[in-house]
Amino acid sequence: MSTTNEDWPIRRDAVWKTEDQDLLTNIAKNDAHWAVRKAAVEKISDITILNLIESNDSDEIVRGAARIRISELSHEEIKKEVSQSLPVDQGKNCTDSYIDDCFEVDTTVLGIDHREWRDIPEASSIPSLANSGKRTEAFAQARELQAKLPDFYFPYFWIGVLHEEEGDFRQARTILQEGYQSCQRKQEICDRLARTEFKEGNLGEAVKWWIRSMVIRQRTKSYQDPDPYLYLSYIAKAFDMNKVGAYLTARSEKIRNVGLDSATVSSLQSLVQNQGTQPIKSAIQLASDKFLVETVDETSTTDDADASFRADPHIKKMLSETYAWAGAGASMNLNAVFKENKKMFALVQDTRALVLIGREARNEWVRWGAVNQLSDQASLVSIARAELSKGTPSSDVLSSLFGKLTDLEYLQTLASEAPDSGVRKRAEKRLQELRESD
Repeated sequence: MSTTNEDWPIRRDAVWKTEDQDLLTNIAKNDAHWAVRKAAVEKISDITILNLIESNDSDEIVRGAARIRISELSHEEIKKEVSQSLPVDQGKNCTDSYIDDCFEVDTTVLGIDHREWRDIPEASSIPSLANSGKRTEAFAQARELQAKLPDFYFPYFWIGVLHEEEGDFRQARTILQEGYQSCQRKQEICDRLARTEFKEGNLGEAVKWWIRSMVIRQRTKSYQDPDPYLYLSYIAKAFDMNKVGAYLTARSEKIRNVGLDSATVSSLQSLVQNQGTQPIKSAIQLASDKFLVETVDETSTTDDADASFRADPHIKKMLSETYAWAGAGASMNLNAVFKENKKMFALVQDTRALVLIGREARNEWVRWGAVNQLSDQASLVSIARAELSKGTPSSDVLSSLFGKLTDLEYLQTLASEAPDSGVRKRAEKRLQELRESD
């Protein structure tokens, strides 16, 4: 740190008075005194230049000032984009106050937070504790993390989940709304608030939070989770907005190929029937018009190879038939299952065909057989996503999948975010097995 220039306060004062970006950049890169460089950094508006200074300046105070300035500018840009994304005049001139409210995103604290819970030991232990029934320890760990990282979404998310699972929706809502106000990364909080409102039977509030999640995800380019698109797709279809529903489904599947179980779908349909209003319908339509520019054709995942496999008589039969040899329940003939599976799959060698069968075969034992032919993790994950999207996933297919999955990221996502607690526990158990095998 240089302190030899006695006139540095004069140079710093001059920096405070200028807005010339080229001059400020030159000073920030070349002045001998850290305080002068810091003053210049605090007025630079070019993030590229700030990134260079943050990487190369010799003084930590100046590098820290650059990091802060980058964060400030990033937040300002995101706020601007969010405001521009709102439907009319920042969302204030719509014909219904409910629609205004759906698009009213709190930008006081809003930004891109790259911290991941898997990389923070205090965070990564919370799902494990909760899924293993150690709720008191999970609560304590989440509250400790909240105190340590009050602007990180994950502890608020899990405290909300734990309260919700105890039936305390009021406390769940309170802690999640606190997280919404405090955290830069708000989309997961919005999704959780939406689920909380849905489980308590409040359709309008649930839709509002899912639309807010869409606004934030679109403008911060945060597409890790399909929740808002997935749930809104079923709601749109219950409103007979089939085109909007198709767009939402396509966007959801582009992120992750999952679906909702039949009980959840039935609950959503019942809420639409009993609480559906024109403002709710209009808000969903507006969100679709504003954010979903792709067509269904553009997001389709069906390719020519799948079409050719479907045309193959042997594979076509495997996909469509129920197969009497499998039996059902206590009458199931497992020897016949093993024998017929071995015979059928001897004629199927292509991995893509096996994935198609594992994802779509009508009979669960045929899907189970496809899983047993595969070891490629991408293929197994694809089948797992399809199985979990079914109204009633096959326990036997899931058992086979969890016995073969080694994709830690996917398993960690299931352990933390799967809607079904049984799936979360299966994923957590598999993660524990893989840790112990290491």
